[in-house]
Amino acid sequence: MVLIIAAAATVVDETCSFQWVHRYWWHKTVKKKKKKKKKKKEEEEDQQQQQRVEKKHNKKKKKKKKKKKKKKKKKKKKKKKKKKKEKINNNNNKE
Repeated sequence: MVLIIAAAATVVDETCSFQWVHRYWWHKTVKKKKKKKKKKKEEEEDQQQQQRVEKKHNKKKKKKKKKKKKKKKKKKKKKKKKKKKEKINNNNNKE
């Protein structure tokens, strides 16, 4: 880093050398790092948002599946009860 600043300082006039070198250095390093950091942060936020959405969908799917299972179980129970009733009725009719 110091070599770049020293090399740039020799090329430019003594009056504006520090400002120019500093600006050059700032654009090459600090600004680039800030951009990278910002981009990384945005990517992380997007990923988190996507995970939240997926989690929500999974929760809904799970709930729906559970509801369906419960409904199926209830239906099965009802059918079983109905069969039992019919069996009892048939036995009563035979007697």
